[in-house]
Amino acid sequence: MVYELRCYTLVPGKMPEYLKAAETIGRPARGNNFGVNHGYWTAEFGALNQIWHLWKYDSFDERTRLRGELAKNKDWTEKYVPIVKTCVQRQDLRLMNTVVDIKPSDGTTGNVYELRIYQCNLGGAVQYGKDFKEVQAARDKYIAALKRIESSEFFQAIRLKTLQVLYATPMAYAYFGYEGEAFSKGGYVLRGFSDLRWLPEVPLEDSGSVPI
Repeated sequence: MVYELRCYTLVPGKMPEYLKAAETIGRPARGNNFGVNHGYWTAEFGALNQIWHLWKYDSFDERTRLRGELAKNKDWTEKYVPIVKTCVQRQDLRLMNTVVDIKPSDGTTGNVYELRIYQCNLGGAVQYGKDFKEVQAARDKYIAALKRIESSEFFQAIRLKTLQVLYATPMAYAYFGYEGEAFSKGGYVLRGFSDLRWLPEVPLEDSGSVPI
């Protein structure tokens, strides 16, 4: 069993167009006949304008065969691909061997996912996988306990305090794309936040004065 994790970095402003094409053309054309899809996600922190999707195949050879069959699907090649080619700036993918298979949804899971990537010492990934499987049962037990109290006043207070500390710690927020408060740095306008290439240019007479 292998999983393929694909990350597409989109042209700013093209997210709605890509998602509409995926929903109305790409997913109906592909279904789960060319690999089983386990979800589409958009990034909320870190690098933005990104789509993540995960596919499952019986083997690498099976993936190669199914990708070849997909290339013969005219709805895919003639309707879907021409649209998304104008939306995607970069494609990154990972082929991953299974350590613990994904559990089917029981209808109680939410729609927010956290992707963690750990870089192991050379040769250490196999041992990490073994260690993870050994502690998985205990980990699942504590996660279930947290879910039971996540709506409590205590849990929400801890959650709020954690977010406040993260966003007040430059060493931490540098890792998830937050650039800090802007007032002490002269505001947002002159720090790249006005580069909205997908919006029409504002007439000069309507722009107002430029802060000095």
